[in-house]
Amino acid sequence: MALVTLQVYHWNGAAGERSRVLVETRRIDTGSDKPLTARRAGQIVAREYPAYARVGRSGVIRTEDGWVAMRSLSPTAKCDYHYTWEEVVVREG
Repeated sequence: MALVTLQVYHWNGAAGERSRVLVETRRIDTGSDKPLTARRAGQIVAREYPAYARVGRSGVIRTEDGWVAMRSLSPTAKCDYHYTWEEVVVREG
């Protein structure tokens, strides 16, 4: 069975003081040996994190870290147009 690693990061959208904080790391068994694709990554994220239920094939992007899904959480403390973001990174292994 193939294992995937899910990592959840929070980061602010401010250009000058961008900070990225690892919030959670999980390893789950996918129950299949099929390769990780955009569709499978989106399904895994939607299943493990219900707030991402609308994530599908077009809701994840391929990066150097793996497949990534993002959503905004709230405006930052000092600015209404910079948001705190959450991203879930899915990678094999």
